[in-house]
Amino acid sequence: VTPVILYLIYGFQHGFFENETTGRFLPQLWLEPSYWRGWLRLLHDSVSFAGLIFGLLGLLAVQNKRFRYLLVGLWVGYVVYGLIFSFNISTHAYYQLPLIPIVGLSLGSLVPVIIDHLKQVNSNRLSHLMVYGILLSGVAFSVLLVLRGSNIETDFESEVQTAIEIGEEIDHNPNTLYLADAYGLPLIYHGELSGEFWPSVSDVEFTAYSGGLVQSVEERFTNNPIVDNPEYFVVTNFEEFARQPELEAYLNDNFPIIAETDDYIIYDLHTTNAITQNTGG
Repeated sequence: VTPVILYLIYGFQHGFFENETTGRFLPQLWLEPSYWRGWLRLLHDSVSFAGLIFGLLGLLAVQNKRFRYLLVGLWVGYVVYGLIFSFNISTHAYYQLPLIPIVGLSLGSLVPVIIDHLKQVNSNRLSHLMVYGILLSGVAFSVLLVLRGSNIETDFESEVQTAIEIGEEIDHNPNTLYLADAYGLPLIYHGELSGEFWPSVSDVEFTAYSGGLVQSVEERFTNNPIVDNPEYFVVTNFEEFARQPELEAYLNDNFPIIAETDDYIIYDLHTTNAITQNTGG
């Protein structure tokens, strides 16, 4: 613990943790239903409500005092962690990672209780073997699910080819706006283009909660801080695009589509040569 504490003190003293902490603690979200809904949704996606409930039951079943105090500390720490990182805990799935070992340790505490109870109910050796068989089958089934899950979409060749195709379509343009997965980083790399990522709904909400300036779609086009005169708008994240009807309407009303497939849409922003002409600037 001491090295971590010293590292944190050093980081805050020298200022390189400031960007990491700015806007992370947003206590006003505690009063927002969306915060709790988002946290519960991601919690369910990570360990399921059943895992959470049985994990809490396992906490009550711990016999060893020191281990119980350890688990209680971990559970309390997770809750405090979620309250401090209020925005991220409700929007970013990987912020649930600390919960997984906590639930695992808690569930493990239930196993001896179940086995002891079964021994009292039925001392037959065959019954014991059946119980162990069921437990091992459960572990094997879980491992199988993990292995199957790890094989899903491990081939990113199609995504790479899509990015290459987009890059060729817009001649690897350096002044491109894009709404894509992973903040557009795979698209930038494989498509050999550059520009600015168009903010997602979550990004806009974060800006609002942290006291930043929230701009309309038209204002973002005219006051773009990185791309002064964007030439193309690329959409590959259709789910996020559907969450922004104002953006979709603005693009469709003002700019032609030069390429559209099941994987992407490209809008040509050259129509008026400058965005400001289209917005009355």
